[in-house]
Amino acid sequence: MLEAHNSACIRGAMDSVFGHRFLLEEGDVRLLHGPNGSGKSSLMRLLAAFLPPAMGEITWDGVDIRTSPGEHRSRLHYVGHADGIKALLSVKETWPSPAP
Repeated sequence: MLEAHNSACIRGAMDSVFGHRFLLEEGDVRLLHGPNGSGKSSLMRLLAAFLPPAMGEITWDGVDIRTSPGEHRSRLHYVGHADGIKALLSVKETWPSPAP
């Protein structure tokens, strides 16, 4: 279970404060929407332990994710909005072929 309480982060000169409390349990899905610059990507990066929280708490099964951020990241599949593989190839061209 992923749980977050009043987390915030600092990106550049901008603070993003998320006055929230929510739980994500196995099988849950959440949709984030809002205008550009509203903090959607920052929140996702916080939850995936790619940004350290400036305040608040984010836990996985009751354990603070800052305890072992690498282990926390290994449990997730984070896909950002930027092209991460090869911008000129389609998803099919970059995805590994199934084993014969």
